[in-house]
Formats: sequence, structure tokens, C-alpha cells
Amino acid sequence: MTFPIPPGARVWIGGHDPAARRVAEACLKGAVRPPTGPIDAVVIVPRTTDEAVHFAQKLRRRLEPNGCIWVVRPAHAGSGTPDAGVGLDNVTESMVKSGFVAADSIRLGTEHVALRFDRPNTEVQA
Repeated sequence: MTFPIPPGARVWIGGHDPAARRVAEACLKGAVRPPTGPIDAVVIVPRTTDEAVHFAQKLRRRLEPNGCIWVVRPAHAGSGTPDAGVGLDNVTESMVKSGFVAADSIRLGTEHVALRFDRPNTEVQA
């Protein structure tokens, strides 16, 4: 499986989970990686829930109104595992509390899951 991101889309990827990053990078062939300016999608490969929320909030202003954020996690992440602090429920809850809308999830191979979050339809302008 791969991200439903069209070739040529402007994508930012970051985070500190090296295994998740390798999977995400392999799924993003054909994407443009602009260092500045607007982006169509954000792919975060965090080690912690706080890291996911940090990058999402930091990149919110660059994200196009119809853009989305993907958070890639090990498929086994959840309570009771060594990754419990970054469990999928924690990520979803924290992203929603930060103002994003939980939208979808996909499997990336057998080892990883990507959760999609959208920007809300209405957003307070700063």
C-alpha cells in the first residue's frame, strides 16, 4: 500500500523514527519536497505522540486548505507494548485535541499504519 498522494504533490516528511521513515520515503516516490512554501501533505514519522503534535502544529500554516497530515506508526503500537507512549489511540486523541480531524487510516506493508488527519473546515485566523 502507498499514500494516496498524487505524483508531483508537495510533501514534507519528518520525524525521528528511522524504520517508519524508511517505509514512508519508499511510499513517496514522485512527490516534490519543497523546503519552503505551501505543501499538500505532511508525513510525520514520530517516536512520541508529542513529536507528532509538535510537527503538525508547526506545519499547519504551510498546509494547503485541502491538505492532510499522515502520522506513520508501527502497526503494533498501542497499550501494553514498548511503544505504548506513542500508541495509535494517543496520537489520534492528541491530534484531535490540537484541532485536527481524524479522517482515515491505511496499512503500509505489514509493520506500519498511517493515520490521516485533515484540517478543520473552519480555522481561526491568527
